[in-house]
Amino acid sequence: MNSTDKTRVRAIKAGDRLPVIAAEVYGDPRLWRLIAEANEIDDALRFPTPQDVGRVILVP
Repeated sequence: MNSTDKTRVRAIKAGDRLPVIAAEVYGDPRLWRLIAEANEIDDALRFPTPQDVGRVILVP
């Protein structure tokens, strides 16, 4: 059986928000929690901070 992992990586840019990333990747901004969980982001309302810009996250 062959399974394909569709997980991608994405660098955080200034002004990014998880719902925007979810809309770009999945076509649905409501799926932002999948990204938050995959990256252990506890406070999505404060993400990204200036220190997160350039950080690479997983997008399952």
